[in-house]
Amino acid sequence: MNEEHQDNMIQLVALFSRQGKIRLCKLYNANLAKSESDKKKILREMISSVINRTANMSCFIEWRDYIIVYKRYASLYFMFVVDKY
Repeated sequence: MNEEHQDNMIQLVALFSRQGKIRLCKLYNANLAKSESDKKKILREMISSVINRTANMSCFIEWRDYIIVYKRYASLYFMFVVDKY
């Protein structure tokens, strides 16, 4: 694995409520979203993917070229988006 790839492993970290309200969001890769509207659209898509899953499903979701890893704690979801490879 080259060093450049290791540096860009985590793409996004977000905390959001069960209703989908974002509490914290940090984007580590500017290429993931080119503009603020793209960022909102991508986040909405990711959050809806997480919220619509049942409790007995895996906490890993393949999404485009990334993997979404999430965990629900009380009424908050903790979500990390990482490189697939």
